[in-house]
Amino acid sequence: MSTEDKMLEELKKISASLEKAPPPVPPKGFVNEFKDFLSKYKILGLAVAFVLALYVGLLIQA
Repeated sequence: MSTEDKMLEELKKISASLEKAPPPVPPKGFVNEFKDFLSKYKILGLAVAFVLALYVGLLIQA
């Protein structure tokens, strides 16, 4: 192989290593999608407060 061919091969390897990886596969299922939503929008506190409000409401009605 000539020097140019070696350089071309090395550049192809570098180019292949710099390509972006494909995006991760989104989780499947309602629970996983809900967890992904909570982590993405950072509303875990709001979700916890909502669940607590439901239980407190049921407790007050009892």
